[in-house]
Amino acid sequence: MVTVPPNYVYNPHRGWPHDYCTASPDEFPAPVGPKADFRGPCARHDMCLEAHKVPAQVCHGQLRNDLITNCNHWYGWNNPLRYSCADVASKYWAVVTAWSRVPHP
Repeated sequence: MVTVPPNYVYNPHRGWPHDYCTASPDEFPAPVGPKADFRGPCARHDMCLEAHKVPAQVCHGQLRNDLITNCNHWYGWNNPLRYSCADVASKYWAVVTAWSRVPHP
């Protein structure tokens, strides 16, 4: 499972690099049972982008992998929610990465 790093500073008042995936949900909205946590992947994505050590595309690719990793962690291979979660994670990734390409004040 991809968790929030201990050195991540969550403070939405400071803007995008400190608010997980901004206005996106922090979890997979499972209709029943546990909800896969997306905060860790989002926090790591924020930190990756803020560090400017690798191209943004690397950060974006890792976000997608991390979201899927958390779906796989929360739902076993035979649980249909695993595939629904992965589908939502892909859509979530597309929105988050598109938003992160827009200049922000």
